[in-house]
This record gives sequence, C-alpha cells and structure tokens, in this order.
Amino acid sequence: MRALATYIMKGRSQAILVATVTGLFSMLLPLLSYLSGATVALVTLRVGAKQGLIVLLGTAFATGLMSLLLTGSTAPGLVFLLALWLPLWILALSLKRTASLPHSLMLAAMFGTALVLGIHAASEDPAQWWLTLFEQMMQEAAREGATEGLPDMSQILAELSGMMTGVMAAALTMTLVGSLFIARWWQALLYNPGGFRQEFHALALGKVFAAVAVVLLVMNIVSMDGANVVAGDLLILAGFLFTLQGIAVVHGVVARTQASKGWLIGMYVLLLLPMSMAQMLIVLAAAGFGDNFINFRAYVGNKAED
Repeated sequence: MRALATYIMKGRSQAILVATVTGLFSMLLPLLSYLSGATVALVTLRVGAKQGLIVLLGTAFATGLMSLLLTGSTAPGLVFLLALWLPLWILALSLKRTASLPHSLMLAAMFGTALVLGIHAASEDPAQWWLTLFEQMMQEAAREGATEGLPDMSQILAELSGMMTGVMAAALTMTLVGSLFIARWWQALLYNPGGFRQEFHALALGKVFAAVAVVLLVMNIVSMDGANVVAGDLLILAGFLFTLQGIAVVHGVVARTQASKGWLIGMYVLLLLPMSMAQMLIVLAAAGFGDNFINFRAYVGNKAED
C-alpha cells in the first residue's frame, strides 16, 4: 500500500491512471472502488482542492472514454463521478480544512441522507419498489433453474425490501468513509506515521448525533403503522456510523490496555461470520452509541494508569 500511495503522489498522470484502472476493474471486483476513490481523496488531502479536482475530472474523462470504447456507453464514468469521486473530493477537502474525522463522517452521512430522501421523493412506496425488483430477479433466477431446492423466499424478501433504502444509504456512506479512511491512512504512511491510528482511536461522533439517533428511534417506534419509514431508513444509516465508532472503541481500548491483538482479530472474525454478524453489529453499534456519553477509552485509560 505504501508503494501504491507513493506512485499516486508522483504526479497527476499516475494518480489518474490508478483511479481509472481501479475504477474500471471495480465492475468485476467491487472492493477496488475503495482504492479508486481513495486516490482522488489522497491527492486532495495532500496537494489541495485544485489538483484533486484535476485528477477527478481527468479520471472521469478517462473512465468515460474507456467505457465508451469497451461497452459503447459513458454511463460508468458519470456514475463514478457523481456517486464516488465528487463526494470524496468534497469529503477530503473538508478533512483537509478541519482535520476532524467526526466532522467528515457527518458530512458523509449527509450524502447517505440525500440518497434516502431522493429515493422517497422518487417513489411513494420504496419498499414495494424494492420488493417488485426482488421478485423480478427471483423469477429470472427461477427460469434459469437457480432457485431449485431453495425454500420460499417471499417472507424474507418482504422484510428485506423494507430495509433496502436504509441499507443502500449505509452502503454508500460506507464506501465513501472507507475510501476516505484509506486515503487518510496513505497520507499518514507517507507523511505522518501513526497519525491516522491516533485519529481513528479517538473517533467519537458526539452527543448531538447520539441525541438525533434517539429521536429517530422514537419516531420509528411510535410510527407502528409504518407511516414514518424515512426515520427507519435514517436509523439504519446512523447504526452504521455508531458501529464504526464501536470498532474505533475496541481498537482504542486494546491500544490503551496493551491487550493482545487477538481481541481485534476475534472482533473482525465475528463480524465476517454470517451466524454472528448481526449480533456483533448490534453490540458494536451499542458500544459506539454509549461511548458518546461514557467515553470508554478515557475510562479504561485512567484505570490503566491507576
């Protein structure tokens, strides 16, 4: 990763090349989109808004041209521009000016919120739209024989469709935050060793955001008839951010207590295992939420000093 970051910072052409190649190949390997976005963010963080914008536009042009030659459409370049590179340019610019990860996370959450509001504005019933889409996909899979032997999925699809708008918003925010974190880590590797580690270990969203989440939770509980589904979708987005803070809490506690790295390995293993993923997400989100009021890391640090 250090070698890749060093190559990116050699010049605009190198940065555009990396962002374009990883962006195009992310259509086959989606995780590469994180590197594509991180490239634009790294240039912006280190060199500034103008150079970051030049890389952004150069990458969009190169991606659009390559996709036009390969598929006959410039749509991939436009999608990446609006959904990934432009938001990351804004986030990196904000982080460069404020040096605040929590502030940047709040800004990233605004993009997720805009997606939720946009979907609800475009559809009177997003859940039904998702359900129709899922049913069409299942029908297509059934025609190809891919669903043979599978149990009835109607109930699962109905429940999933009710959460998909919030899940999509959380996924968008996760991509933006992940790319920004990689860029900040690259910047620290090259110019400020250990800097990102300190920032991440201290990550806290604050009491105001926690209070907003409580309001969303109350609105979601009170609206038993499902009328206020926007609150539920935004609550899913907030849950992702609290989960991220929960992960930072675990990292911070392990570092402060000089505990075994096995705790971190165990946490990530449980997050990746399907049988324990949901429970771990809830535990970490609860820890992240509570940390805004209790400050577990400071408490553990004081105990360690005593």
